Amino acid sequence: MAFTFTDKNKKIVLHSWGRFKAVAYEAVAVGDLLALYGSSASYAVRLAADGTGAANAYGAVAVACEDGDAGDEITCALAAELRAPSSIGSGGAVTPTYFAAETDYIGSPLYLGELGKASETIGDTTPMYVGILTARDTILLVPGGSISGGAGSFTTLAASGLTGLAAALTVGTTLNVTGVATLANATDATSSIAGGTIVTGGLAVAKKINVGTDAAIGGALTVTGAASVGTTLTQTGVATFAARDVHSAGLTVADAFAVIQGMINFPKITVTVLNSGAGYNMSAAQCLSGCIRDTVTAATAATLPSVAAVVALIPGYVAKTAFYLDILNPGNNTITLTVDAGAQWTLVGTMTIATLVAKRFLFVIESATTGTVYSCGAIGAV
Repeated sequence: MAFTFTDKNKKIVLHSWGRFKAVAYEAVAVGDLLALYGSSASYAVRLAADGTGAANAYGAVAVACEDGDAGDEITCALAAELRAPSSIGSGGAVTPTYFAAETDYIGSPLYLGELGKASETIGDTTPMYVGILTARDTILLVPGGSISGGAGSFTTLAASGLTGLAAALTVGTTLNVTGVATLANATDATSSIAGGTIVTGGLAVAKKINVGTDAAIGGALTVTGAASVGTTLTQTGVATFAARDVHSAGLTVADAFAVIQGMINFPKITVTVLNSGAGYNMSAAQCLSGCIRDTVTAATAATLPSVAAVVALIPGYVAKTAFYLDILNPGNNTITLTVDAGAQWTLVGTMTIATLVAKRFLFVIESATTGTVYSCGAIGAV
């Protein structure tokens, strides 16, 4: 049902509880909602308000039981039952006034409004339950503590102030929750600024975090301890491993080259088939393919690519990365590996592959521009 509350000045105090004296910061009237004024040694209370912004929001803690100007000592109460004043016309005719319409229901909730007044609408800055309508002309005000931390506000949160809260809640300073905080909005996150729970600043978590579904990281992910992936880890960018990478159950790589930090074969081999003439320049991709089968038509010199070109194809390269290259010569002419144009490779051993022979070479990258090629000898006939 709709409820429209009309505040009345000069209310009549029927009953009050928890009465005390306080000095007013500004003019108040009987029945006004009051906040503690904590920023001055001269005043004790001021008008409570659900103002715009935390600086104008003052949570209600008491009810004024008498009128007073700024600097006056007035009687206040922690709770009060108030009646709307009647108006007296000519001839002494009494006309009653009401807080609510005849169709409004008894027990309707009242919330903190503007400048000491109650309202039927919950506020946006200081959402606070302060009382109920007990009759058309009677209200019961029992203000609690402020939820918002405005200047001079009373920051103790009354349990009744949060029960049934349906509007936005703004906390001006620090919110400390010693128990379990449950955020029930089930909206899935679609970005860093859209979801059931939105954190504008950084999020610091002292203990474990458990995410029930996907996690999207917009920036760099730094893991200082052990990382365990229970199902599938998909890496779309470059993964750099500062220490040696250990794969206990094998490694499947979608691209042509796997990044293995150590002196082991690349697990994925692509056989490069050639039919070269007197000489050619070997590409970095051919060098990393793992196997070249070259049916030469004449004695051939195969010039190596630069170390830098090979390093460019190895994501996450570190010094001492090593790999093998097998060269198969099924033709009737020799193949000889020669140093690159910039002499970045140092060649150790016999670089010639005889006819009808397969030979293995070990490439060790010493730095981004230097490396060594070792001849491991013939590995069989072809």
